[in-house]
Amino acid sequence: MFRTTSPWTRAGIAVLATAAVTMGGCSADSGDSTGGSSDKTFRILAIMPLSGQLASIGGATQTAMKAAVNVINAEGGANGKQIEVKYVDDAGTPTQAVNVLQKELNSGTKYDFAFLGSTSGEAIPMVQAASQRKLLNCSQAASDALNKGATYPYFFGAATSASGTAAGVVNQVKQEGRKSVALLVADTELGASVNDAISADLGKEGIKFASQKLDPTATDATAQLEKLRAGNPDVLLLDAYGPSAAVMLASVKKLGWQIPVIGTADLAANDFASIPPASYEGITVNSISLNVTGTSVTTSPEFTVFRDAMIKESGGKLQFAAETYASAYSCVLLARAAADIAKSTDPEKMRTALESVKDASQVKGWFACPKIGFSESNRKPTFAPTDYVAAKPGQRKDMLLPSAS
Repeated sequence: MFRTTSPWTRAGIAVLATAAVTMGGCSADSGDSTGGSSDKTFRILAIMPLSGQLASIGGATQTAMKAAVNVINAEGGANGKQIEVKYVDDAGTPTQAVNVLQKELNSGTKYDFAFLGSTSGEAIPMVQAASQRKLLNCSQAASDALNKGATYPYFFGAATSASGTAAGVVNQVKQEGRKSVALLVADTELGASVNDAISADLGKEGIKFASQKLDPTATDATAQLEKLRAGNPDVLLLDAYGPSAAVMLASVKKLGWQIPVIGTADLAANDFASIPPASYEGITVNSISLNVTGTSVTTSPEFTVFRDAMIKESGGKLQFAAETYASAYSCVLLARAAADIAKSTDPEKMRTALESVKDASQVKGWFACPKIGFSESNRKPTFAPTDYVAAKPGQRKDMLLPSAS
């Protein structure tokens, strides 16, 4: 998924990324495992956390990719080739992610496309290594650090971005007339990116802002909340995906802090079935339309195809938000679009093909958001503030939350 609970800091990820591009040392024309397969199979390498703390997220990612492959192969495949995916476990850690990627890149197998990581911590070092090897790739990661075509020319995202998450919740804060905002955010690569974006957006509006970071391994957040309460804000924002979300919600209740609470789109994407309802009673979440029933996105024919494929592949067991599945599913849609538009599996031609995409109608089956426009400076779909809506956290029906209105 495009969120992260990885405890790795930006500095730690940068060190791994540098190491990643110095390992292996092969280019696409020197016998490595990129450059496109020549037979009738379109091969995708998918690296995700299938064990460890993030195994449930990785499992959801795998289910979504399998559903997408079933749909696309039934429709004729990618440029006439049937899609085949190799799933590899990275245990949710950047170090193992880099190691397994390098092993696959040097295996002799020719991959046409790669899905690299369910979280930002895994994705960043892998995306850098894949771009050095000219392997077209996609990820669920939401960090704005990846949205740099000059740095990562072979990366194309399918998820929301940290800046989009910030714009959505800041828009809600403005509409509610808030003048002082506090944020409790998970201390992760994504959390840092969201914190920076919210701070910048609120600064432009002249709204007072303070934040505290929570270690993703922490089991209590009352100390951080006490510090935020001392500033007397008039609204509290919570941003976390994974175990930290439950910790934050429980700690607000434990403290007895009577303040309006809004969860960001990151918090909205959590599995609320695993969180006691008393913890989120009375709060709202600022969610992308993709996660909320009755929106123009979730009533579209393309979403119906996605939903039906997900229900079939999972046996109806879909505990996460639609976006958790949709971002992985959409990466496979982008793989097909690249091959179909290029009429080739050559990595340069497929990259150029995706850079030519300026409208969602050019990606068959696309539904996640209304606007796509890839360029060197933008490698992700564009989620406008109006693509985010207030919703009620709780049990989902077919991956969707009810609207708060």
